[in-house]
Amino acid sequence: MTGLLRARSRARFTFMAAATAVVVLALTAVGGAAHADSPVKIVFKATDGSNIQYGGEWGYQVNLKNTRCASLDCEGALTLKLSGDNGKTFTATTDVYASETAYIGRYDFDDALPAGKYSITASFADPKGWVSVGNPGMAASNKPATLTIAAAPVAIDFRIESDPHQNTGAVVNAHLTGTYLDQLAACYGSEQCHEPLGDGRWDFVITDDTGATVVEKRVSARGTDGQFASFYWHSVPAGSNFTATAQFTFTDADRKNYAVEPASGLSFTSPEAVPAGEPGSPEIAPVAAEPQSSPSLPLWAVLSWLLVIVLLAAVITTFALLVRRQRRAATSIDPDNSETTGELVKGVNS
Repeated sequence: MTGLLRARSRARFTFMAAATAVVVLALTAVGGAAHADSPVKIVFKATDGSNIQYGGEWGYQVNLKNTRCASLDCEGALTLKLSGDNGKTFTATTDVYASETAYIGRYDFDDALPAGKYSITASFADPKGWVSVGNPGMAASNKPATLTIAAAPVAIDFRIESDPHQNTGAVVNAHLTGTYLDQLAACYGSEQCHEPLGDGRWDFVITDDTGATVVEKRVSARGTDGQFASFYWHSVPAGSNFTATAQFTFTDADRKNYAVEPASGLSFTSPEAVPAGEPGSPEIAPVAAEPQSSPSLPLWAVLSWLLVIVLLAAVITTFALLVRRQRRAATSIDPDNSETTGELVKGVNS
């Protein structure tokens, strides 16, 4: 009898243990299913474009949705990761709620993203495990977003102009142009400004109508100031046709962010030669005058001049004597003037 009771007790215990295990397993499965059915869903929606040029505006709206928690207590951290085919990876993290709409764009990163194709993924860190599986939990975006950044197109404004003051000279000018540079100049000093241009070099080649190279010049470019280049072309052959090419090459690590179109096939015709002495003609140094020897006079000419001088002196002397005699005659005694004659006689006798 005792053995029978013991057997029944064991059966009951085994049944209850099995039932408890089944209940626990069922509750676990239900709890797991509840968690699995209600993670945070992250959906991307482009707002400012997903296919842009370097330096352009881009942005995505990130929608977080869940079915378990709509209160503000369900707070977590949203991490966005951009993985590029250029080997670059960028991340940005912000605190959001599980039922919030967040935004991501160019200005969420310190520097402009370099050119390339990016895959954007998002994850929501749920410290309390309220809306995602696990404690802490993690929810990832259902479908990655894409972002394509093409190199910014850059053109060259290339000109050659004759020197108006010197017929045999010309001025060569070139500078970079494009939307990126226009925006760079417009936002100077702003926090939301484009990245400044990197270092590079200018290469100029000028050929004549026979194909021979007459000018080949390289100019170093430093940063933003390097977008301009100019030099003077001396001794330009007059009345000739030339073809010129200008090319700019970025030499720093950001060179893939720009697509520079070289300026080729520029035609230039130098002016015809200008006759000497006219405006624009080359200055000609004056020729020094040769010293001239003093002309020599024959001896007879010298003697003739001496004779003339002697005769002229004699004439002058004779004229002077005649004038003196006339003065003396004017002061002699006048017989018709008794008063005067008496005074004179008295003066003589005394």
